[in-house]
Amino acid sequence: LTSGIGGNLISSVFVPYEATCGAGGPVYGLLGVVLVEFLQSYQVVIKPGIELIKLLSVIVLSLFIGTLPYLDNFANIGGMMFGVLSAYLFLPYITFGKFDYGRKVLQIIVAFYVNCIFIHSRICSVLY
Repeated sequence: LTSGIGGNLISSVFVPYEATCGAGGPVYGLLGVVLVEFLQSYQVVIKPGIELIKLLSVIVLSLFIGTLPYLDNFANIGGMMFGVLSAYLFLPYITFGKFDYGRKVLQIIVAFYVNCIFIHSRICSVLY
C-alpha cells in the first residue's frame, strides 16, 4: 500500500501534467521488499552471490523495460524506493549475533529518518 501511494506521489511530483494509473509502483515496491528481505537474511541463503545477481538482473531488466513509451518509470522507481523503506520499517528480521542486531537496528533508524525527510520534503515541494 505504501509503495503504491509513494510511487504515485513521486510520479505526480516529477510528471505533474500527465495522468497515469496502474500497478507499476506496487509491483516494484514488492521487488524492493524482496531485495531488503534478501539483504536481511543472506546468511541463510545457499550461494547468496548468485541469488543477488539474479535479483538485481530482474530489477535492472524491469527498470529498462520501464523506459518504453507510455510507461511511467517515475512511479516504478518511487514505488521501489517506498517499498525498500517500508520493508526496513515493517518487516521482521532474524539476527545472527550482536553485531548483526546493531546493524539492523541502525538500518531501521536510518530508513525511518530518510522516509520522514523524503516525504516531508516532497509534500513541502508540492504544496509550496
